[in-house]
Amino acid sequence: MGRVYQEFCCQWCKGFITLSLNERLNGFVVRIHCPKCNNWHDRSLVNGQLEEAGRERGHREELYPTIAAWSDAPLSQRMKIYQDLREHAPSRRVLPRRPGDAAVLRSIADLNAEAEAEADKESRRQMWLDRFSGRLVGDVDS
Repeated sequence: MGRVYQEFCCQWCKGFITLSLNERLNGFVVRIHCPKCNNWHDRSLVNGQLEEAGRERGHREELYPTIAAWSDAPLSQRMKIYQDLREHAPSRRVLPRRPGDAAVLRSIADLNAEAEAEADKESRRQMWLDRFSGRLVGDVDS
């Protein structure tokens, strides 16, 4: 069974949750727990993709992602665009019709380039600290 990573926005804490779901799941509603603010999100699954439409049917399964699945910055380009619209829109009427639909992450092209660059910068920093035992340029051994 194929799995696909998906990201959606928690409207309460304004964070982003990334999940890995089976692509073959179809036609039922899942209830997802936000690990940051403890809010619940009901979403319907259509061909394995989270969508807002149809979530009124009642949930059949609860998902509890860990805090590692939560982020204050979007991972996907689609959610980055949504975040920019949300922050700069004078009213919610300007936002996309169904912002609760998840962004599917299938390739590098789906990623938010800024988040990827920031993650790369942090990993290079961590490699430097690991290699040089936390010493920064200019530090002198005493």
